[in-house]
Amino acid sequence: MTSPVLPVLCSVIGRSARAAGAGVRPLSALLMAGLLALALGLLPGCAALAPPLANPTLLQDALFNHPPRPAEADGAMALDEPMRAYLRSTLASGVQQKGKARALTDALYVKDGLRLDYDASVTRTAAQAFAARSGNCLSLVLMTAALAREMGLDVTFQSARLDDAFSRSGDLTLRSGHVNLVIGPRAPVLRWQTLHMADDPNRLQVDFLPPDELRGLRTQPISEATVLAMFMNNRAAEALAARRTTDAYAWVREALRNDPGFWPAVNTLGVVYQQGGHLAAAAAAFEQLLAHDDHQVAAMWNLAQVLQAQGRNADAARWTARRLALEPVPPYFYQQQGEAAMARGAWAQAREFFHSEQRITGDSPELQHGLAQAHYRLGEWGAARQALQQAIATSPNAAQQARYTGKLAWLRALGQL
Repeated sequence: MTSPVLPVLCSVIGRSARAAGAGVRPLSALLMAGLLALALGLLPGCAALAPPLANPTLLQDALFNHPPRPAEADGAMALDEPMRAYLRSTLASGVQQKGKARALTDALYVKDGLRLDYDASVTRTAAQAFAARSGNCLSLVLMTAALAREMGLDVTFQSARLDDAFSRSGDLTLRSGHVNLVIGPRAPVLRWQTLHMADDPNRLQVDFLPPDELRGLRTQPISEATVLAMFMNNRAAEALAARRTTDAYAWVREALRNDPGFWPAVNTLGVVYQQGGHLAAAAAAFEQLLAHDDHQVAAMWNLAQVLQAQGRNADAARWTARRLALEPVPPYFYQQQGEAAMARGAWAQAREFFHSEQRITGDSPELQHGLAQAHYRLGEWGAARQALQQAIATSPNAAQQARYTGKLAWLRALGQL
């Protein structure tokens, strides 16, 4: 069975720029350069223009015994007392010297500031990200927005166009997007001013990517409702990866209630139904998404699996053919071939499959670990060392870094690296 494909925010974005062995991600800030319209993978346009769900009956609470709202559904951007205390004490002197917006952005990036670390392992609320001093880009955006609003600053959220990035979590394939925000002095509420905010030098774009990954970045403003739906959709994907299907349904239901036009959550809903064994409901969700946008390869991939499980092989074949016309080689196809070759002991073949995958989806720690094993078995010690170092560099959190650092240390202890 192939892996369902889910859209998430900030799961693996920017990992390749982490320096090997570095504990803190390099972050970046820049003056607002303009707002450009785009379509970002499975992400929608501005939520104010997004159509509502054509069929509200997609949500079927009875299939999961009517789960309650998740406890954290209202707390994504809530401040707690440690955050307020930080603003009153640590940040107060910087505000007097630099102004509110610059003081906050400096605190995000300078060495003696918050010392934030990029951690893609879980999507945290604003308060959780502040307490941990880490999070993925969505978590850090929520934290920054909460602090900025408490300081009386305006906040504008943006989806950002980047090359597709993929990761795997169990039997799920995650297609990641990116989000950032613009902060600045609170201005009178006049519609024409929002169209010219790029001309205001006091408005700063805050992004948690390294500067070299921001070149050519195209952005589009999105509503707070969409950002909250993104948070809830991420939580649903994380629950799915942990096989907590009822929790995943509760989270994706809140995403769609919060922003009925957030179509990535419809795909996630379909995967929730698929994982729960509710194939008819899963097919309905994927079909509605494809009726909205018939170029969504993730939904095609998922729908074909569901139709095949229902015995509708001819329908499944039609969707597979349409998907292959748009995406001839799916993410992780060659990596799976490489892993199968390793299981057979065909190490040279595995190495070539991994290199083919690298050309399609880029680096990931799992891919580099597989390459390291193939190189090691082939006696290519230098290449094995470099692959392990790259596995460390592309790891999305400290736990994975430690895992691959340990493997590198073990091989060095053998005197072979």
